[in-house]
Amino acid sequence: MDATRFKELQDDEQREESPDTAIRTFIRSELVDVHTCMPGIIKSFDATKQTAVVQPAIRRLFVGRGFINLPQCVDVPVLFPRGGNFVITFPVAAGDECLLTFGERAIDFWWDRGGTQEPAEARMHDLSDAFAHLGCSSRGRVPGDISMDALEIRTIDGDTVIRVEGGKVILGSTSGSEPAVKGNVLAEILKAIAAHTHPETGTTTAVSASLAALPDPRSSKVEVG
Repeated sequence: MDATRFKELQDDEQREESPDTAIRTFIRSELVDVHTCMPGIIKSFDATKQTAVVQPAIRRLFVGRGFINLPQCVDVPVLFPRGGNFVITFPVAAGDECLLTFGERAIDFWWDRGGTQEPAEARMHDLSDAFAHLGCSSRGRVPGDISMDALEIRTIDGDTVIRVEGGKVILGSTSGSEPAVKGNVLAEILKAIAAHTHPETGTTTAVSASLAALPDPRSSKVEVG
């Protein structure tokens, strides 16, 4: 539906005089300021505060004015996957898409102090109380060739990958095939090299028994591509 037709329908609603339509129009007018979630676009990111300025990516229709951008959301907490003593972080860049969710109550005191707090103001579902969830992408920006049989941490183009399969981790690329050296085995090798001797029998140098008995240093769990 184009903006002109949408505006005509809104004008018709406003001209209706039946009680039922008046009630529906009132409810609708209240709901337009109740924000739940919508896509957004990062305009800037503060890595120290871990907050962003975000432009809501869905315009709002105003009678007599047409579609206009909603105000930018400022000081928006950016959410990184986190639990216990661990967190996954990544660079956030202007132009990144995200999903904005909006607090049921004002989040100012909670954001500043943590814990359980009173709301700073009486506002509800307001643009001022947004959180930014990175990872939401429009159709043209979704990563291609996602794995359906393993967990991957990767660049968008897939050139660099940490791939976790059942019983194996692959580093570097999805075609990694070079076995990695296990640290404890490498330590045994270095220790043996440092201690070995070459006893001579005539003109022939004998191979050290300790070197000959070293284990295979290749790992069956990690491959580097």
